[in-house]
Amino acid sequence: MTSNSPDDPDIRSLRVRLTVTPEDVYGVEYSAEASRILCKDDVTKAHDFCRQLPGYAPTPLVDHQNLADEYQVGSVLIKNEGQRTPTHSFKTLGPPYALANQLLVRIGPEQYSLSEVARGNLKPLVSEITTCAATSGNHGRALAWAAMNFGCQCRIYMPEATGAFREEQIQRFGATTIRVPGTFDDSVARAVADTEKHDYILAGNGAPPYSAVQRQIVHGYSVLGEELVSSTPYDLSATHVFIPAGGGSLAAALTGRLWMEYGANRPKIVIVQPHTADSAYQSCLKAARVPAQGDLSTLMDGLSVRILTEDAWAILQRGAFGFLTIGEEVALATLRRSDRECIAIGETGITAVAGFIAAASNPDIRDQLALDDKSQVVLVATEGITDPGVLKQLISEPERY
Repeated sequence: MTSNSPDDPDIRSLRVRLTVTPEDVYGVEYSAEASRILCKDDVTKAHDFCRQLPGYAPTPLVDHQNLADEYQVGSVLIKNEGQRTPTHSFKTLGPPYALANQLLVRIGPEQYSLSEVARGNLKPLVSEITTCAATSGNHGRALAWAAMNFGCQCRIYMPEATGAFREEQIQRFGATTIRVPGTFDDSVARAVADTEKHDYILAGNGAPPYSAVQRQIVHGYSVLGEELVSSTPYDLSATHVFIPAGGGSLAAALTGRLWMEYGANRPKIVIVQPHTADSAYQSCLKAARVPAQGDLSTLMDGLSVRILTEDAWAILQRGAFGFLTIGEEVALATLRRSDRECIAIGETGITAVAGFIAAASNPDIRDQLALDDKSQVVLVATEGITDPGVLKQLISEPERY
């Protein structure tokens, strides 16, 4: 275990790093601070809403006993968000829920309901309202889909280097796309500026910390945790759950839901990030929310985020058991394996699977996580193949890493 910068060649050559939450910090009871971010009523309200969205169904927990046998654990179940229709990622849960709540704020929550928004019954009332967000793909696709179903307008800001396929998928749902020179952060800045100028609903990065929008996105993502809690194969038996993190909203939502349900008996939640975008790992080391030390360059591009959100860290700092980072070659090898085995997982979605493989292959980290032949492991694969061209390019470049 080391705290050196990911830019150090020695770090880049490592397959995996781990730091664990100190025993005196690791929370036993779900705290009042965490409850202000996510409570059971928030989960129930979001779950009730999502069940009314077109095409909603819980994504499956798929048994991969071959992985369990190979890495000497009791079982491995993959929560495959690639089967989350129609956008093939977990993002279908968060941005739509935040947008629906914000549309009600505009038209009058006393008169109308979230159910009416979900069913598209209020289209005439919201048709002149515009929502927006910055994205590199999945978030924008989910928001565009929601806007199309709810009946409002949508503008999506994308870094100029984003692949054409992802832009086309967003446009397919009727959104206007705007290419922004520079990085994802530049796209966020443009979305914020246009929101302030035109009174848009900003449903994504750039919304103020602790804002209703940021927390409603977390509430929407908690539905994935609710599905885990109520899943028959899961049945209280999981000992470990591996979850990827960029800004950390999904990781916090799942950690919060499992923590409030099982308390001290919750599974060991392991947060996985790239070496180069390691804010969660660094924050655990320093016992404070700090930015990533790397340059954010990673094939796991949905995790290329400089720093965790305040709300995410408030839950993860006591609720998560460990913080793992992995090298690019680990992610790429796992991505190629999933392609050979016809498992439809994208380059960001593969992170938790790659993190488990790297951890289970390292005797020291395996011991720190208490992974053994009785462990029941759940891996959250956050997306399907959202850009076939990018995936093909990655798996066909043997010398890339």
